[in-house]
Amino acid sequence: MSASWKMALALLAMSLAVADALRIIGGPTDADLNDPDVKKALKFAVDQTISHRNTTFLRKMTGAGSAKQQLVVGMMYILSATMATTNCAKGEDETKCDIHEDQHIAFVIECTFHVWENPWHGGYEMFQTGCVA
Repeated sequence: MSASWKMALALLAMSLAVADALRIIGGPTDADLNDPDVKKALKFAVDQTISHRNTTFLRKMTGAGSAKQQLVVGMMYILSATMATTNCAKGEDETKCDIHEDQHIAFVIECTFHVWENPWHGGYEMFQTGCVA
């Protein structure tokens, strides 16, 4: 192997190591969807999204997609989940609601949430949200 190839491989290895180190320091890291704190943040995000949607029927989370967390002043959670329309009107008991059988009415959406756990207020704040069909 020529000296230039050895140098190129060494530089590539160094740049990958630096990129990996930069990703960890202060950046978002994968979080466990089963972690109780992640579950609380996701529940908050879903509840906020449901309460702020101008719809007649209740939406319900059908699945959790991914979770990341970033240590800031508090904790920032970056979460995704799928939601669909149920056969219940808003205000009814969610535990008794099923996803609507008609897929056109169920209208599944994928949402991404940025939820900040604010240590001064002892609660959560929705920092950013977005949903797409």
